[in-house]
Amino acid sequence: MFGRMLILSILILFLTCSSISAQECGDADGDGSLNIMDVITMMCSIQAVPGSCYPIFSDVADVDGRNGLTVSDVAYHWDFRFNGGPPLDCSEADTYSFTISTEDTVFLPEIGPIPEEINTLILPINVSFTENVHAFYLPMLPNPGPNWQLTEVVSVLGESQPGGNIVHLLDTTVLSGVELFSIVHSGTSFTLKYTRIGSGPSAITPSLVDRGGVLKYGVAKDGDMFRPTVVYSTVLIPVDTILVSESNLHFDAISGSPSQDSMMIHFTSNFNNNLQFSLASSEPWIRIKLFTVGELSTPDSAEISINSSLAPIGTNFGVITVVPGDESVFTSVEQIEITSEISPPLLYPIGDFTCDGVVDIADLTYFILYLFIGGPMPVQCQ
Repeated sequence: MFGRMLILSILILFLTCSSISAQECGDADGDGSLNIMDVITMMCSIQAVPGSCYPIFSDVADVDGRNGLTVSDVAYHWDFRFNGGPPLDCSEADTYSFTISTEDTVFLPEIGPIPEEINTLILPINVSFTENVHAFYLPMLPNPGPNWQLTEVVSVLGESQPGGNIVHLLDTTVLSGVELFSIVHSGTSFTLKYTRIGSGPSAITPSLVDRGGVLKYGVAKDGDMFRPTVVYSTVLIPVDTILVSESNLHFDAISGSPSQDSMMIHFTSNFNNNLQFSLASSEPWIRIKLFTVGELSTPDSAEISINSSLAPIGTNFGVITVVPGDESVFTSVEQIEITSEISPPLLYPIGDFTCDGVVDIADLTYFILYLFIGGPMPVQCQ
């Protein structure tokens, strides 16, 4: 009996090992086929903390013939699967050179010391890559100085790459890209937004770092990984910053009744600076009253209120964007967030078929649909 069980166990182990060894090179997610999910699984594994995303079969994910999983493997897999590129190679017979490439350059901005009245800065990362660069991997420190933190990164191409191309980790922020549709070979690739977290003047100097092993900053081309040349470019400190007194305003009102509340926002700066406001077309309920004729100029104030007749019943959110007249001038608050709580009216007006507290085109549409197309019957608003 024991002998039969032993033979059966050996047979099961043999079949299992055979199935594992037969797994196709490039089947990173282990689903038995080569598809876009393999590329996404590989990209996620490279970007994130190990074990935090999709399970990956590393022995068949390393497809470019070199030891270690990098963005080169992702680009290689994509090129084979969708562009008819060379066959996948899971032999790991070679290693990555990470030779410095003088043809490929990453231009990092540096600025400072930054005056204490400046609280946010947006800086560009520019690149100059040769056309045969198919992917890049750029981990960088989220704290470029003692008083600043990287709070937002925007890719000029959006998030089209599998797995996304911007990942914030505890110790690094990883910027990456694979030539699935396109990558920027020349010009601005990302913009970095830094927010002040400490007082006092200090500089901002972004730095590329290595995460360990083959997860080093680099570009993938010619079946290998190369170190781009890093060049720092000095960014001029903005000439002034407009200080905005408020960043969040809240209003309460009854639908159809004038709002009794209004709030003042004050704008100051070291020099006289023109500014204007931008409102979305979906936010006609926000009212801005200026106390000067013509363009607003610091120091000055604006009165903010709401028109409850134009706001739906319930909670409404809006944004006033502050736009300096001079592009070199920053603002301490870029957007003023507006919240309104609109309560139902005590008495709904005659003809308010939609029960939103006001009589408008929506009520006329409702009534026409009822009369001629069989729409719902008007009811008494409660």
